Amino acid sequence: MSPSVTCIIPVWNGEATIDRAIESALQSGCQRVLIYDDGSTDKTLDRLEQHTQDRFRISVYSDLKGIRRGVNYARNFLVGEAYDSLIIPLDADDTLCDIRPLVEAWQPDTWVYGDYYQQEGHHISRISGAPYGALPRKEITGISFLFHKRDWRKVNGYDPDFAYCEDWAFQCALTHAGVKPVYVETVVYERTLNPKGNERTSLAGEYWNFYHQMARRKYPSLFQVNR
Repeated sequence: MSPSVTCIIPVWNGEATIDRAIESALQSGCQRVLIYDDGSTDKTLDRLEQHTQDRFRISVYSDLKGIRRGVNYARNFLVGEAYDSLIIPLDADDTLCDIRPLVEAWQPDTWVYGDYYQQEGHHISRISGAPYGALPRKEITGISFLFHKRDWRKVNGYDPDFAYCEDWAFQCALTHAGVKPVYVETVVYERTLNPKGNERTSLAGEYWNFYHQMARRKYPSLFQVNR
């Protein structure tokens, strides 16, 4: 029997995309979907209310005070609420593809990743996940990857010091703790870039350089060229 998989989705003002993200998680092979509304001011909670009927597969959480606590808090909260299972994170504006190749490749003490499709306007490109050996070149794997809840415990979860590149920092922490990365040549998820530019494009370089240097100080052994 294949291990169960829980998809965790933090969302903030995602009324236009959250339905699509949830449906993609259910269709991809996830047994449960956990969503945390991080203080949305649009109609996201109204959209989420429509999914609460499916309470055996979908659980929705939110802060009653409407405080925005950040993506690291949201992800750590959701993993904490998950069963002792495999976890795959998903951004609320992305869509998950078939995750069965990741599940088949997973073994204890590993985290598994693949490629993703990126759409910008009418152009769609396939972005390859970076192997562990590419870390010194500052490449990242992307957001959606598969890990086990017990390994999340091993590294004390997502690091709140990484307000940006938090998934990559978490991958660094897992690898540093001896949880080995495994690459699978499959498309894990699809993302669409805002044509007007957004945090992923306009600020990515500035943020990336800062947090990359932080990771080098925190996990120096991962960034040694000869290893």
